Amino acid sequence: IPASALKTIEVLRDGAAAQYGSDAIAGVINIVLRNDVGLEVTAAGGAFTEGDGENAQLAVNYGAEVGDGGTLNVTGEFLDRNATNRAAPGEPRRIGDAATENTTRFFPLDLPAGEDGVFYSHGGYIQRDGLAGAWYRGGIGSDDIPSRNSAEMYPDGFVPDIGTEIEDLSAAVGYRTLVGEWSLDASTTYGANAMDYLISHTL
Repeated sequence: IPASALKTIEVLRDGAAAQYGSDAIAGVINIVLRNDVGLEVTAAGGAFTEGDGENAQLAVNYGAEVGDGGTLNVTGEFLDRNATNRAAPGEPRRIGDAATENTTRFFPLDLPAGEDGVFYSHGGYIQRDGLAGAWYRGGIGSDDIPSRNSAEMYPDGFVPDIGTEIEDLSAAVGYRTLVGEWSLDASTTYGANAMDYLISHTL
């Protein structure tokens, strides 16, 4: 859930099983999504004094009225961060943060239905791409170069690149209402995740 889509976060440190069920015996964290109307744009950027890790972030949140008293709030966030490297001078390893590029879309929807009922839905799609350096493989004379082909291509050793392409998808729909003195909330949720694991700069 992108930060721009959050209204509040409530932390209940005591047991709340009576209200939330037996799994809440140690406490509850409530994530409350935004339902306000209007446009909000946030931009940020920065870098490390070492000259790496340049990053840029852009977040857009837009809320609109839907129907009679309903709201639709849509959030889009984009983050681009370059890698950092804190290896000692001359050291072949790369030590630091991976390069990442994250794109997030998220929405909550609330629609009044009847006198006490509310139809609600929320969902999102996230794509995260990363590129990090693996452990350094030694060159000729080490146990890391086992074949003549490797020695020909990387006589001084090499650092493989680990790339990941991750997609997350989630969607939920539900209906809550009052039945006498009882609160009724029925919902269903769907989620999916896929990851491509890509290795480069290696045999």
